[in-house]
Amino acid sequence: MLALWILRHFIEPLAWAVIVAIVTWPLYRKFARRIGAKTSSGLAALAFTALVSVLVFAPMVFAFGALFAEAGRLVEWLQTLDHTGVAIPRWLEALHLVGDTARERWGAVLGSPGAVSAWLKQAESSALLVWAQALGRFMERHVFIGFFMVFALFFAYRDGETFADVLGRVVAERLDSRAPRYMALAVRAIRATVGGMVVLALFGGVETSLIYAAAGVPRPAVWGAVTGILAMLPFVGYAVVAGVGVGLAAHGAEWNAIAAGLAGSVVIFAGDKFLRPLLVGGAVQLNLFWVLVGSIGGFQVLGLIGVFMGPVVLALCGEMWREGIRDPAPLR
Repeated sequence: MLALWILRHFIEPLAWAVIVAIVTWPLYRKFARRIGAKTSSGLAALAFTALVSVLVFAPMVFAFGALFAEAGRLVEWLQTLDHTGVAIPRWLEALHLVGDTARERWGAVLGSPGAVSAWLKQAESSALLVWAQALGRFMERHVFIGFFMVFALFFAYRDGETFADVLGRVVAERLDSRAPRYMALAVRAIRATVGGMVVLALFGGVETSLIYAAAGVPRPAVWGAVTGILAMLPFVGYAVVAGVGVGLAAHGAEWNAIAAGLAGSVVIFAGDKFLRPLLVGGAVQLNLFWVLVGSIGGFQVLGLIGVFMGPVVLALCGEMWREGIRDPAPLR
């Protein structure tokens, strides 16, 4: 218990390292066998860790890089609007009962040069500071998690065989003949969950790219890729779709923005709530309901890693339940 308390801040990166190692272990063994005659196990583990790190982090770097680039263009656009004033949207001006009043109020508040600067100055500086601090803590935490995950992943590859043998013996002593089945189920559940997330990203990226192209979004393939990658994170995909819709509406394409927002949200909802649970449930003998609540409940309790751990825990509990029905004798 003292050791766990000391390591409490490192549990999440260690858990991520274990998940990545389990998912990529067959590939690592093939990689190590291919170059085994030429190098040591440490060098093979180091090379494969570097390769996996690029594959894991490159999509996220690409997605957040695109968002930061778009944020820079947003700042330039706001500066232009500050010099020229913000034109009233056509749909608001066309409203029969309030169009004239809205045009007058809009012109008084946002239509004149310098209106954007005046509006931004009204924002609470303390709120902006709190937001900046929260963003800084978020970045710091995830850089910490990523660094120690990669560090632990190297040792997981290098010493994985030994650790798996020891763990198998310990678990077998506690659970007798049921241990291999439980361990195999846990590994299968982790791989199925990760595979479902990858399929979800591909599905969301391709579908939203087509939707964005039809709606007239600039660089639809890039924004479709960003949407698909960030859709792997709970609720973030909807935010990307909403942001794309706001960008369309700001350039006068209000109906296209509404259509793209609705269609993109439906794609993300279908992938997250139906496609991924079906893929995961078929591999771990859980129906759609339990995979869905396991993912959501795991996220609420453990954060992002709970999306992976929730279905694993429920799959193990389901197997123990079926074992209890078939053989009511207590585990030894």
